[in-house]
Amino acid sequence: MNHFQKERKALYEIASIFTEFNWIFKEQQTVDLGIDALVETPIDESKKIKLFALQIKGGDKNFYKKSSCLVFYFHDRHYEYWKAYSETCPVLIVLQDSKGNIYWEIFSEDKVIQTNKHWKIDIPLTNILKNSKDKLLSLNTKAVYRDKDTSSNYISFKTFIRKESGELHLRVSTTNHNNELNLKYKPSPKNWDIANSSLNWDDPYYYTIETLKKNISEQCKLKGDKFEIKKSVEKILQYIESGIEFLMEYYFNENNRNLGIASYCDFVKAFELYSGLSKNEFVSEAIDHIVLFHTKDKTFKIDTYPGLHATLKDYFKRDSYDEIYTQTERDIWSMIYEDPGIDKHEFIPILQRKWEYYWQEVYIRIQQEIGFTKHLDKLKERSYRELNGFINLYNETTDIIKLAYNYDETILYPLTVMTMLDIYDEDTCLEEYCEHEFFASNEWESLSLDEESWTSEVFFIKEYEI
Repeated sequence: MNHFQKERKALYEIASIFTEFNWIFKEQQTVDLGIDALVETPIDESKKIKLFALQIKGGDKNFYKKSSCLVFYFHDRHYEYWKAYSETCPVLIVLQDSKGNIYWEIFSEDKVIQTNKHWKIDIPLTNILKNSKDKLLSLNTKAVYRDKDTSSNYISFKTFIRKESGELHLRVSTTNHNNELNLKYKPSPKNWDIANSSLNWDDPYYYTIETLKKNISEQCKLKGDKFEIKKSVEKILQYIESGIEFLMEYYFNENNRNLGIASYCDFVKAFELYSGLSKNEFVSEAIDHIVLFHTKDKTFKIDTYPGLHATLKDYFKRDSYDEIYTQTERDIWSMIYEDPGIDKHEFIPILQRKWEYYWQEVYIRIQQEIGFTKHLDKLKERSYRELNGFINLYNETTDIIKLAYNYDETILYPLTVMTMLDIYDEDTCLEEYCEHEFFASNEWESLSLDEESWTSEVFFIKEYEI
């Protein structure tokens, strides 16, 4: 499983735990120097809440495991940011290991240790998040006033298996109402986490059920004390009656209908053609614009030109610095830049405007969320020095993408790629990226359902490391 999927898995499951606490979980949609989400406790009798900021990491590569703790290492910029942030809002470092265990520790100066290069903090293995509701509430942190209890109309979810049938159910709960859905799916024991009453991330329908939860949250509302389901959700619930795979197929086709991406069943046919396997010899898993196929001993990924193009376009549409950094190949952007290259007088003014816009948005959002932004000043100053260093060396390098990456891979590098796409034309660059990805790397094999037709959809397949 790649870096970003590990981070998303951790975020989904951490959000689920706080939802079970009846706390409000708010994911931060843009890169924020180490704050991935905010959590609010329900309002108390004094009209106060507690607010926590979360830094979330998933996967064993993000820390060193000892017998009694996880040792988490981080950079100077994160130390400075969290130190200032914690003056108003406590910062929790939340880590999920490869086994799905989730641990936490509060960031404070008495808990962090400076190393030769950076900083580290020990996360005790006794700090298990799902068991820590009372401990978090008892932390000596500042309370925040709220005039209105925004958590009174929450929607929470819980998955469980009926013993008599072995089928997975989803309980949808609001303040005064419960609604139970039979998902018509029997998970294998290895894909069911008994302790957390949830599917493991590697279950083929994990993301389908997460999409269903999101869809219900967005499309349902409370009317008095009743749970009102809109017609669009009623249609989705009809697919559940036919089985969870039909719901997965429905989501995939609906999400990709206007993007020129082949239907789910054509992906399945393509894999059957490639592998020679029949439907009962593999399990398929549709995620966004791709489909994974799990066989007895391997997993394969099938993608398409329109699918990869749509994925990339979505990263830039949302200004998703994290995904540009973690999910795209720096070397491909370098090749696109070199052909034919951009003059400094054209490139730098656009980059500077994007840099200013980035910091303006960060300041506005942090002001809205915690009420002050003084802690951002040092970070912006450092980023400004990195920007100027990049500008001064612009004419002395043949690879400005690599130069930006070496200065700052999390902000300056994505901004440099975004600037290049503005100048060259985004769609042209994305098409060129797809060309390099599918043909230059020698990782993919191509296949078509109809080799005789030049209009037949071309699929690209490779073995996929989970």
